Amino acid sequence: MSESASHTTQAGTFQPIGTLLKHYALVYPNKAALVDVDNGQRLSFKALQQAVEQSALALKRTGLQPQEKVVLTGDNSIAKVILWLAIWRVGGVVCPLDPGFIRASLNTVVNAIKPALVLAGNTHDHDPAPDSLPNSIRIISYWDVLDNGVVMLDAQKTISTLPPGTDTETSFPLSQAHEVACISCTSGTTGQPKIVVYDHQAMWLNGLDSIDMLQLDSNDRMLEYRSLNWYSSQILSLMPFLQTGLTLHLARRFSLRRFGQWVHTHQLTVSVGVPTIIQLLLKEPIAQHEKLLSSLRVITSSTAPLAIAHWEAFEQHYQRPLINLYGSTETGWISGNRVHDRKPGSVGRVLNSVQLSFAAQRPMPGDAPMLQPFLVNTQKIALGYLSPDGSLQPLRGQPFLMRDAAQLDTDGYLHVWGRTDDLIIRGGVKISPAEVEAIVVSHPHIQDAAVIGMPDELYGMQIVCFFVPYQHQATSTVDIVQHCRQVLPLEKIPQHLIPLSRLPRNHRGKILRSQLTSLARNLLKT
Repeated sequence: MSESASHTTQAGTFQPIGTLLKHYALVYPNKAALVDVDNGQRLSFKALQQAVEQSALALKRTGLQPQEKVVLTGDNSIAKVILWLAIWRVGGVVCPLDPGFIRASLNTVVNAIKPALVLAGNTHDHDPAPDSLPNSIRIISYWDVLDNGVVMLDAQKTISTLPPGTDTETSFPLSQAHEVACISCTSGTTGQPKIVVYDHQAMWLNGLDSIDMLQLDSNDRMLEYRSLNWYSSQILSLMPFLQTGLTLHLARRFSLRRFGQWVHTHQLTVSVGVPTIIQLLLKEPIAQHEKLLSSLRVITSSTAPLAIAHWEAFEQHYQRPLINLYGSTETGWISGNRVHDRKPGSVGRVLNSVQLSFAAQRPMPGDAPMLQPFLVNTQKIALGYLSPDGSLQPLRGQPFLMRDAAQLDTDGYLHVWGRTDDLIIRGGVKISPAEVEAIVVSHPHIQDAAVIGMPDELYGMQIVCFFVPYQHQATSTVDIVQHCRQVLPLEKIPQHLIPLSRLPRNHRGKILRSQLTSLARNLLKT
């Protein structure tokens, strides 16, 4: 057995961050641990261990105690990862936040978290607006570019180097699996952010599932351009990096112009992805992709539904496996495709760490699949939601109700058709927006589509489809209807087709259906 494969196997048992970094500094001292693809900066595992120890000592000198919370802002950078791991090294709780994204709710979120410290990235977008925060919270800014491998704080202050022979083995507590590790904030579906609390166990187990789905080991070089504030990024990239010793490459955001060069220059083997990025890569294909992407063995897609037409078109053009993964903020990963076990249109097989149970439901008229919400039971469920008053609303220890409409096919693959709240019931027939969207997008001139239901006096609801044509591709609504009729029954043909230059999506690529509903309401009046 190879060294990398052996270590991946040993990753099954939770290990504190100090233990992990000490191991990698010993086994892979000169191997690149972190690479910043934007500025070319890199850090070896030996240098990473030292940088984390230095930063942890500096945080301890501020008075930070185990299980105290630290808000961490800033773009993806090596410095941000160092500070993240240093917070864990001290036994603290990382609270990654994007102040610009939740500006309207920032005070509510911060008052609920009650942080002992704010570590703020030195960019305007991540300015936590000190004037709006309680005076008791100490704010320290940091620079995202290292100074000889050292994180610089407060513009002028540099964390002091460890004196020769300094032993930090007894300086910090060893984190336990049941202790709180991270508090993440999502946009939620009600306009108010959800504040979700995770322990080390949830993050560790989800990381193991990522390793299993992508078959990751220490030889991999992985690209992450989504914000590490996302739980999906934390369990798909950060945790496997810590659990396998792979090299993690960070970008502040996706760049269509530079993506191919990133992969080629750093010989990346794995890249994360979201449906919006998949569409961009199809809309403006990378020149010489056979050469530039030759090292890439797999690219993922998660956080939002992926149209089967985009999946198949991507693999046909780029000749690279695309793996669709599925999970939620509360449960972590639920299912996933694998390189050698995947089914386009599905979100793969349910993971061994997860048990699903579907609610009993009577069949509805029509030939639609059984669209059912379901319960998820797993040890990876988050500890709970953080209320505005700082109290915890528990989630762990009971099945979690997923409000997605899903179906297990006869081959054991899970298909997710969207949220049950988005289902359209027309004349008693349940219609999944995702089912209609997939057919519309399969039209060769259609790049993107979104389907919503609007009130109808006779049938209860009518189907409204917004579509985005490819540039320079003239497409009539009559042509789209005829295309749909070849596949869909009459009940599922959209009654209204509305062209747009682009669909409204949030920062995670999910369609903002509330905006489409408002737009449809105004357009249908006229």
